[in-house]
Amino acid sequence: MSSILRINITRIFYFLAGCALLFLFFVVTKDYWLRGLGNFLVVEDVVKPADAIVVLAGHDEERVKYAVQLYNQKYAKWIVMSGPQADKMKQEAVDAGIPEDKILLEQKTVHTYQHPLFVKAVLQERGLTSASVVSTPY
Repeated sequence: MSSILRINITRIFYFLAGCALLFLFFVVTKDYWLRGLGNFLVVEDVVKPADAIVVLAGHDEERVKYAVQLYNQKYAKWIVMSGPQADKMKQEAVDAGIPEDKILLEQKTVHTYQHPLFVKAVLQERGLTSASVVSTPY
């Protein structure tokens, strides 16, 4: 009975040691394989010129910075700030050098699904027919 118990304890020890080594391997290499697994989720869109750049409200300033960059690279003649934070986003863009009269505001949006509905009306008021949308890249 003791030899059977010893064999089972040895097997359990080797199994647990293997699990620990596998866990250690994944912890040490997590940055590599997580990035690799996540890459298939990223879609790189080619930016094309449009009438306007639409910035969706969010909790990061990167959206406005990217819109300013696109505007400065002549991808559009207008920027539309959409959402309840539109005034704040407009000020960030003006502080970054965008002319105030080239920024349109859409402040009715409360929920994400409302952005296209209300932005469309703002674009149509100016006779604009195309837009590039800036959101968070994840």
